[in-house]
Amino acid sequence: MKAARRGPTGSPNGKLYQKGNLSMVAYAIVQADVTDAEKFGKYAELAGVAVAKFDAKFIVRGGETIVTEGKSRTRTTVVEFADLETAKAYYHSPEYEAARAVLGDAAIRDYKLVDGLG
Repeated sequence: MKAARRGPTGSPNGKLYQKGNLSMVAYAIVQADVTDAEKFGKYAELAGVAVAKFDAKFIVRGGETIVTEGKSRTRTTVVEFADLETAKAYYHSPEYEAARAVLGDAAIRDYKLVDGLG
């Protein structure tokens, strides 16, 4: 199988990955080991309400994970936001803070907000 030809910017189509050239989105990427399923379920309900308030959408929500390199936690969630500012506003919103308070120590998580391409 031939490798994909890369454009002058390193992308497959030669487009620059910058604001103005492609629409920018942002993602919350969360990996978790759940230690209390009941609390986690309550957290997930509240987090879902907060996601809807910010017109975001779940891209991945706990599906099967196959680790091909490195380490991972048992559950992965990816949420798409309009941009990084919206993702930060969501994370610090009263609605999501309430969800995190319910979660407490019911999961060990790695949580990151990243710029993406839309």
